[in-house]
Amino acid sequence: MLTAEDKILIKATPALSDKIGNNFDDLKIKEVGDGNLNFVYIVVSPAGSFVVKQAIPDVRCIGESWPMTKERAYFEALALREHGRLCPENVPEVYHFHYSLLYAHRRG
Repeated sequence: MLTAEDKILIKATPALSDKIGNNFDDLKIKEVGDGNLNFVYIVVSPAGSFVVKQAIPDVRCIGESWPMTKERAYFEALALREHGRLCPENVPEVYHFHYSLLYAHRRG
C-alpha cells in the first residue's frame, strides 16, 4: 500500500508531481494487478497519470519465509532505462526511481 510517506515523495519529486499537474486534490490511486512480487498502482489526476511499482520484501502469497531483496527494483529500473534507450516505443519510460518504488508510464 502506498503510504503517506510515498505520497509526500510524489509531491516532492518534480518528475512525478509535474506528470499530474501538481494537482493533489483530485488524486486517485488504484492498486492493479495480482502479482506476488510487487504492488502496482496507477496514480491519476485530471492532468495526467503514472504507474508506481513497489517492491515488497517477500513473495506475497508465501510470506516472510520466502524473502526477496528490494534491490531488485534498482536492477529493474536500470534494465528498463537501457531497454527504453534501445526500443523506446515498446518500453515504459522510468520517470523516477526510489529504493523501493519505481515510477513509470507506458510511452505513447
